[in-house]
Amino acid sequence: MLRFLILATCFGMAASTFLLPCFVNRDASFRPGTGKFEPEHIIAEHACTHLILGYAKIYPTQGLYNVFDHNDFDYYERFNAVKAANPGLKTLLSIGGPDTKSWAFSNMLKKRETRKLFATEIINLARQFNFDGVDVAWFYPAASDKAIFVDFLQDLKSASWVSTDGGRQRYMTITATVSGIPHIIENHYDAVAFAHIVNFINVQTYDYHNGEVTGLNAPLHAPENDTSNLNVEYSLNLWHKLGMPKNKIVMGIPSYGRVWYLEDKNNTKIGAPAFPAAPFPNSNIEGVVPYAEMCRHIPENSPWIFDPFPTPGFVVEGTFWFSYEDEYAVLQKITFVKQNGYAGAFFNSLDMDDFRGYCKYRFTPTTYPLLGIITHFLEHLPSEYQPPTEAPTTTTKNPINPYFNPCDIQDTVNHWNKDNDDCRKYYYCEGRVLHHLSCSEGLFWQQDGGRDGFGCTYENYAGCRYAKPYTPPIGFNYTKV
Repeated sequence: MLRFLILATCFGMAASTFLLPCFVNRDASFRPGTGKFEPEHIIAEHACTHLILGYAKIYPTQGLYNVFDHNDFDYYERFNAVKAANPGLKTLLSIGGPDTKSWAFSNMLKKRETRKLFATEIINLARQFNFDGVDVAWFYPAASDKAIFVDFLQDLKSASWVSTDGGRQRYMTITATVSGIPHIIENHYDAVAFAHIVNFINVQTYDYHNGEVTGLNAPLHAPENDTSNLNVEYSLNLWHKLGMPKNKIVMGIPSYGRVWYLEDKNNTKIGAPAFPAAPFPNSNIEGVVPYAEMCRHIPENSPWIFDPFPTPGFVVEGTFWFSYEDEYAVLQKITFVKQNGYAGAFFNSLDMDDFRGYCKYRFTPTTYPLLGIITHFLEHLPSEYQPPTEAPTTTTKNPINPYFNPCDIQDTVNHWNKDNDDCRKYYYCEGRVLHHLSCSEGLFWQQDGGRDGFGCTYENYAGCRYAKPYTPPIGFNYTKV
C-alpha cells in the first residue's frame, strides 16, 4: 500500500520551496481550560510560510458592511508581533468564515461602488495592523455569485498596491480559502479567473462527512466502492482540471477529527448510522475533536481500522467512532503533495494541534506533533521519482556488499528487497541491475508483512530489528514511548 511512497523516497531530493500557510482561529482565545490559545503559543521553530488569522466577520451597519471589531485590535497587534522572531513569515487577515452568512457577502458585493469601498476598508485595516495580505473565506458563494466573487478579489488586489520602503511597488498577498466539495468547485468558482488574481488558494480538503452516518473526515483517496468523489485527490485534481495551476493549489490538512456516537456499537463500518457527538471540553463544537484531545482520549493500544487505505483510517472506542489525522496519514498527504507538484499544505489549525505537548506517543515533537511532521517532510521528502536516463550498473548512493546480489534471487513481482544490515536502506532490482537506496530521514524500510506490505515508514511500523542506532536530524525532536 505504500508503493507510491516508495518511489518518492528512491531517487534524490528536489530543491523546491513549498507553501505552508497555518490557520489560527481568533475564537480559540475564548476556549476554556487548556484549549485556550493565544498568539504567544505560536513558536518560531516551525516553518509556517504564512499565518492566517480568522475571522474578521462581516457586520451590516446602516446599510453598509464592515469588518471592524475593536475587541480584536489588541489581538491583531500581538498576532503580528510573532513576525519579529520569524524572518520571512507573512501574516494574512481572513475575512468571512462560517459565522458570516453567504448572503452578507452576496449583498455587499453585488454593487460595484459598495464592493470597491469594502475592499479598500479591508486593505486599510490589514495595513494598519501590519498584515501582509488578506484571505477571503466565503463559505460558500452561490453559483450566481461566481462573477462578483472574481470582481471582489480583483478589487482587493487593486486596492493593495503599495510602495515599499525601498521605493519599489508591489501587491499585498491575496488568497482565498475555498471548498473541496466537487459540486461546489465545479459550479460556484471561476478557477481560471482566480488563477490570474490570487497568490494561491487554500482548498478545504476535509469535512467531507459530518452528517448522520460515519465517514472519513479527510481521506486522501476514495475508499473501496465509494463513488462520491469526496476525497482529497479528486478535489485537488478537479481544481487543476478547471484551470487552477498546481503551483497555486494548497492542500488542506486538518488538525481535528470528526466524532460520532454509534446507534449500534456492533456496526462500526463506514456509513454506519450515527449522530455527531457532544462537544469535547476544549473545542465546544459538536462532532469535532481537536487532535490535542483526540490523542489523550484514545488509549495508545486502541486498534486502528484501515478501510482500505490508511489515509486516514478510523478508530472505534466504545460507542465513539472517530476519524482523524495522525502523523502517518499526514506523512502520506505530504508525499502526495510533493509527488504531484502541488504548492504545499494548508494547516488548519495551530490551535487544534497539541500545542501544549500533552501527547507523546509514536514519534512526535514535544509540541505541535502534526505540524512538526508537515514541516519536516515538506523539507526532507523528495518531490518526485525521476527515472535514470541510463540503467546504472553500479551503486548510486551507498556501497553494495559485493558478495550479495538480491537481484539474483528476486521473484517476478517483487523488485524490492531489504538490507539485512541496515533497515534504513533497501535494494531495488531493475532486472539484474542492483540499486542500493536509502529511505528519507526519519523513515525505515518495512518488508516483513506489516500493515502496509513493504515501503518506507516509521520505525515502530517497520518492525525494525536490525538497524543501527538512529539519531534524528537536528531540528526535529522525536519522542519514542
